[in-house]
Amino acid sequence: MRQVSAITDRLLNITLGHYRLVEVIGHGAMATGYRAHQASLDRFVAVKMLQHNNNTEQIARFKSEARLLALLQHSNILPVHDYGEGDDFFSPGKQTVVVGTALVRKNEGPSAHTVTSEDRTFNSKVIAPGETFRFTFTKAEPFPYDCTLHNGLTGRACPARWR
Repeated sequence: MRQVSAITDRLLNITLGHYRLVEVIGHGAMATGYRAHQASLDRFVAVKMLQHNNNTEQIARFKSEARLLALLQHSNILPVHDYGEGDDFFSPGKQTVVVGTALVRKNEGPSAHTVTSEDRTFNSKVIAPGETFRFTFTKAEPFPYDCTLHNGLTGRACPARWR
């Protein structure tokens, strides 16, 4: 059985643009490859996604690679049909914070988002681009959260008594 990280596992079966991620087909040093379904053309395609989308050097290398591969035509090279960037997903994973300190989320993307715990202990309402949400934890228990505007945008805050 293939080992899939928590981040790549959470991305399975979500839709990004025209592509629904179906399964992981490979991992590299900087990206993960997925088998995806493109509903508009009823076909399966390969989608390659950066593992860490906050590293500007990796983003530049990834974009350059996509542009270069789009120029190549060879039977041993998968053709590149599309390239995209966006903030329609995030994957902060598990975050540990000390009880009495705050979880802070700044919306640095172009779209509005929310930060809402499953049990509604905290709910940011809509966070516009450039705005920040802050919540201070008073008890040591995990709080799964998501963006109510975008399916598949999830995280988990784990307050602890000490670090």
